[in-house]
Amino acid sequence: MTIQASDYDSYADELASYSAARERDGDGLLIEFLDLLGDVTGLRVLDAACGDGFLARALAARGAVVTGIDVGPRLIERARRRDQDGAIDYRVADLSEPLPGERGAFDVVASFLALNDVHDYRGFIATIADLLRPGGRMVIAFNSPYAVVLRGNGADYFRSGATSRYQGLWSRGIRTYLVHRTLEE
Repeated sequence: MTIQASDYDSYADELASYSAARERDGDGLLIEFLDLLGDVTGLRVLDAACGDGFLARALAARGAVVTGIDVGPRLIERARRRDQDGAIDYRVADLSEPLPGERGAFDVVASFLALNDVHDYRGFIATIADLLRPGGRMVIAFNSPYAVVLRGNGADYFRSGATSRYQGLWSRGIRTYLVHRTLEE
């Protein structure tokens, strides 16, 4: 199964509702993630695979100059709606492909729980590494490869590239798939 931009767009409304609840109720993992990023005040920060802008909004609130990029046009549209001041530069692009003219453009690159949604993870990592300035910071949060087997989402840990439903998200109408990779990958 190959995941297309239209797949992400098909659950844009449900994801926006889920993100709003996480922002309202707090998200412990996000707090830890932001702590790892450190002080971002005045820094150019890329939110790679930003979805509806959940992380981008948190970064902007901490004083970062944020660019959010995602493959889903409806997700970007939702993100722009939540950014009424237009403080965040949202763009539609596939980060599995190089972005010419952007080499070293960002002081910090962050990706929050998106890497498991990306089929071409090597292209994604190569692109976001290219976008990071020399000496910059990159923080990526992704799901544990062991959790796929432990939670019953996949029967074979070594079946890299297998897709399975994100069970908790599917129950909320967010029909996204996890692309499994081993820890070694």
